[in-house]
Amino acid sequence: MRKLLIVLGVLLVSSVAFAAVNDDLSFFETVYEVGPVSVIKPTVVSVVVPGKQLYGVAVSEDGVLQGISSTRVRGTAAGFTPGLTSGLLGAANNLFDNDLETWTEFDLDRDQGRALIVFEAEKEFTSSWMNMYLSKNVALPDEIKIYAWVDGKKKTVFTNDEIKSSYVAFPETRAKKWRVEIWHDEPLRMDELDFEQMSSVKDSVEVRWLARPGMKYTIYANAQARPDLEVGEAGNLSAEDVLNLELGSGVVNPILAEPDLDKDGVADVRDNCLGIANPEQEDVDGNGDGDACEDFDGDGIKNGKDNCPEHANRQQLDADNDGIGDSCDGEESRLTEQNPWLPWVAMGVAGIFVLFLMVKVMRKEND
Repeated sequence: MRKLLIVLGVLLVSSVAFAAVNDDLSFFETVYEVGPVSVIKPTVVSVVVPGKQLYGVAVSEDGVLQGISSTRVRGTAAGFTPGLTSGLLGAANNLFDNDLETWTEFDLDRDQGRALIVFEAEKEFTSSWMNMYLSKNVALPDEIKIYAWVDGKKKTVFTNDEIKSSYVAFPETRAKKWRVEIWHDEPLRMDELDFEQMSSVKDSVEVRWLARPGMKYTIYANAQARPDLEVGEAGNLSAEDVLNLELGSGVVNPILAEPDLDKDGVADVRDNCLGIANPEQEDVDGNGDGDACEDFDGDGIKNGKDNCPEHANRQQLDADNDGIGDSCDGEESRLTEQNPWLPWVAMGVAGIFVLFLMVKVMRKEND
């Protein structure tokens, strides 16, 4: 009985840990059901999931995420060639290479908070939205303006100084040359800058995994943000003998929720400070940036991580380890600082003890 309880306890802890690790499944907007799979032994299977799936997909067998491989199947998209830019760290081409492992950063020190990129497509295309795939822990910019050259003339198609999402929509516009200006007061790093290309792109992703006989699988697709998932080992999925499965129609993910990467209870699209938990959303100066993400004392450490947010203390010294930096710790918790007379008493006691030993030695010599 005792062994049974131990086993049940381990299983319970494991299931709780798995649920905690894979909470990010709620980031996916769409789920597809596949199976039962008609095979007589474990077999590599393949499905084609529509859409770019820049944040990847996940495949689950009875709640256990499977190791997968995925390959993008490109549509007939027009390639983009970057031209004029503000100061960049990383190649401008990384913004348009459909690879979230590469990035480009608009250097805040060089562009003084005004990022700029002009790019041109191989041919005219019609678009009505732009999506910025921001790198992890990068805050939304403050303002965005988008221009397009329509019939040879520069035209404003979008302008907004209250950005609440990395996705922006604008009236359908057909052009070949585009210009994007972004105002930011924090480092702005992007993995991808994606413009819709209406009626010309039908991207998809081929997904492979090792399926077992008679098992059903759930495919999670259309993630709103990059998930952090614990996934099983993939093995060799490059076999030539692959069983192609039908995907069928997708449904809304029943556990769909808005991403909240800093876990402060405020969805990223409404969070005024991404990457640092600030459930109260305090913004004393009303500039749209949460106080936790600002640096009031100018020491290079954001308030939410600064142990003295109103006193410059780049070294973050905290002698008593109470979470309050020495620069602003008015009531030190160390015993000697709460009672400054203690060191003197200790030195006095030590002096008396030394004197006692000296007297004792002298008496022995006289004897």
